[in-house]
Amino acid sequence: MANMTRKMMQIGLNIRRNHHVNKLSQFFPSPAMSLDDKKTDKTTTLMLNYGLIRASSPGMYHLMPLAVRSMEKLTNLVDKMMRSIGCQKIEMTSILPRELLETSGRWNALKSDLFKLDDRNNHSYILAPTHEEAAMHLLKSAGNFMQYLPLKITNKFRDEMNPEKGLIRAKQFLMKDLYSFDETEELALQTYDLVNEAYQSFFSNLGLNVIKVKAANAAMGGTLSHEYHVISEAGDDRLLVCPDGHFAANEETLDNGDLSCAACGHRLEKKNGIELGHTFLLGTRYSEPFQAVYKRDNQTIPVQMASYGLGLTRILATAISVYSLENQIRWPEQIAPYRMCIIAPKKGSKEEKAASNLVQLLYEKQIQCPGWEDEVVIDDRTMQTIGKRLIEAQKLGFPYIVVVGKKVLDSHPKVEIHHLTTGTTTLTSPEDFLNYTNHVKVPIKAVSR
Repeated sequence: MANMTRKMMQIGLNIRRNHHVNKLSQFFPSPAMSLDDKKTDKTTTLMLNYGLIRASSPGMYHLMPLAVRSMEKLTNLVDKMMRSIGCQKIEMTSILPRELLETSGRWNALKSDLFKLDDRNNHSYILAPTHEEAAMHLLKSAGNFMQYLPLKITNKFRDEMNPEKGLIRAKQFLMKDLYSFDETEELALQTYDLVNEAYQSFFSNLGLNVIKVKAANAAMGGTLSHEYHVISEAGDDRLLVCPDGHFAANEETLDNGDLSCAACGHRLEKKNGIELGHTFLLGTRYSEPFQAVYKRDNQTIPVQMASYGLGLTRILATAISVYSLENQIRWPEQIAPYRMCIIAPKKGSKEEKAASNLVQLLYEKQIQCPGWEDEVVIDDRTMQTIGKRLIEAQKLGFPYIVVVGKKVLDSHPKVEIHHLTTGTTTLTSPEDFLNYTNHVKVPIKAVSR
């Protein structure tokens, strides 16, 4: 083992002794497998039991460190997608004056879903469930609507009637909002199609089998609306889907739930869906009450608006739902909290004595590879057996689990690499470790269960 360690040092490994090392023992709270006695859905049970979230009150959840890392990765993917079509990110307040919703006429339609508050001067405010009015008010004050796609990612608040489905129906949730402002209906529709194409590409790259369905505009108003759903028995929405994929709609958009459809050519099938995104072509629904106009040739033209939303906490929970096994979490690799967990030998074992530096060496080698910085965590809870920690790592769903176990005592030492995404286990020498982890090809497949 000493010769092996020296050989690894000789291939160019540079140990950075003073940098932070990710260790499971340092997590708050430690991701111990504790059972939650509340009756809830499978996904929420997994997230509660395995330390991803903690309930604060009905419909309210704290995100714990592993879930925060996944949410940050998901947010970065959304940011990248939106920048690719020319969006600009802004920050908007989550507290809005009541007058904004009264100006648009939506106060009465939404007030049962709102969290309301008054300041010390008796001015009324709400915790924002949506930002169409605020976006239009902001753009009017800026006085420049052309080619401007403001993007924001912020917490939203709704007084949910059914807050028993974890992050899928939470009272506070993270939302990506995008608003577009165009001069004509034709240009507005072009922008609408551009964003919808970006959404479809985003879900495909994440490996989620999402269908785009015709939806009702309801209180939002406007002329056109689409939702993005994952087909799931856990979903609350009732969808009508053409068997050959040519047509899909939310049941509320068709008269009397009619199952015949000329656009389909077949009888529509009823499915349950989880809504992950929603887009609205709003026309002048908000520009007219806020008097937001273009000025051209001595004429004033109301701005054509559209809005687009992605529920990020809901996407995270749904990804876990469709990827996971009954008692084990699985992730799209792009948003796994850590892509690799290295399990250190049990304290006092022969393996620990023989491979005292190997865990740190493997860690250092991997994080120096492109795309792997800060993607590795060490399970250093060495008072527990390797077997117990391997089971826990599988339950938490780290895509790569590296076990430094009994095989390091062989004449030709080996480490085990469990790749959960492909369901394979590989034995490899420490010297060939990177050849495996950096060259395995994992196809991204659209998943729906």
